[in-house]
Amino acid sequence: MERTKDPVCGMISRENLSYEHGGRTFYFCSAFCREKFIKSPDAYAKPSDISEEMCATAGREIAYFSMEIGIGPGIPTYSGGLGVLAGDTIRSSADLKVPMVAVSLLHRKGYFVQKLDAEGNQQELPSEWNPAAFLEPLDLKVSVQVEKRTVWIQAWRYQVTGQTGFVVPVLFLDADLPENGADDRRLTDYLYGGDERYRLAQEIILGIGGVRMTTLTLKGSAARASLPPIPRSLPVMTSSPTILWRRSSARSFPSIA
Repeated sequence: MERTKDPVCGMISRENLSYEHGGRTFYFCSAFCREKFIKSPDAYAKPSDISEEMCATAGREIAYFSMEIGIGPGIPTYSGGLGVLAGDTIRSSADLKVPMVAVSLLHRKGYFVQKLDAEGNQQELPSEWNPAAFLEPLDLKVSVQVEKRTVWIQAWRYQVTGQTGFVVPVLFLDADLPENGADDRRLTDYLYGGDERYRLAQEIILGIGGVRMTTLTLKGSAARASLPPIPRSLPVMTSSPTILWRRSSARSFPSIA
């Protein structure tokens, strides 16, 4: 059975807990949710009123930036609580039909995998994965300046679908491109890896490159001819590496040079 969400609580459902209603089969995570559904099925089984236009990236008013996002164990672009919280925020936004797009880095080598050697010493190994198995590469590229070098960035997309069918796209930014030098291609490899210069480069890619990439996906091909300048007022970074940015038609967007 394809993994589906419980229509009552939104958790991943179990195959052995199901109920037929209105010609559809609904699956549940627990007997409690199943019984709650049976008592009032119409409250949870309403057909989606979300159009394809609303599910498209265009028309989004909010961009959610996070250095890590926990989508699932097969996509190790998170280290712990913040990433799990970011993933839950995105899933809840999809359930609530929030007009949002999320942005993070691809982290091809993840955070790290812990392993003990024969003497009990901890080893930290890359958590490598195959983005093509989970994400869709987009034919969009933007560039930022890092230490006076031009670094090109491509986006991969993952679609998070809510209970109503509303979709929140998640853009993962990737610097592993042939246009970049060997060192720059590694800038999006590790989550919280490297020294302060590596981290600052990642923040440039996520913050500046992320707003530029979001601008392209929001405005479409018309925005590719010329990228707008950096806005005079950028969102304030909170104590955690997660920010929300609300788009304003009166503003334009980044150029770090």
